[in-house]
Amino acid sequence: MHHGTPLTASAIAGAAGVDRTFLYRHRDLLEHLHTTGSRCAETPVGGPAATQASLQADLANANARAARLVARVQQLEAHLSRQLGQRAWQVSGLGASADVSDLQTTVTRLEQHIVELTR
Repeated sequence: MHHGTPLTASAIAGAAGVDRTFLYRHRDLLEHLHTTGSRCAETPVGGPAATQASLQADLANANARAARLVARVQQLEAHLSRQLGQRAWQVSGLGASADVSDLQTTVTRLEQHIVELTR
C-alpha cells in the first residue's frame, strides 16, 4: 500500500491479491482493518505516532478518571438520598420539628438547673 492510500477493505484485498469478501468472511481481520484505519486517520501525516505505551497510559488514566467519577456519583447519590429522606421525614410529621427539638433541649437544660439549685 502507498502512503496516503485509504485503508479500505477493497484496497487491502486488492493489495493482498484476494477478493474483498475474504475480509468479510474473516471478521477479526476486518475489525483489525477498521481499528488500524481509524488509528491512522486520527494521526496527522508527519505528526507524532501514538505508541502502544502511550495508548496504554491514556487508557489507564481514562480508567482512573472513570473510577473517580463513579465514586463521586455514588457519594452524591448517598448525600441526595440522606437529604431527601430527612426532608420526607420532616414533611410527614413523623419526625420532631425543629421547634420541638429546641424546646426539649431547653427543658433538659432547665431540669439540670433545677437539680443544681435543689442541691
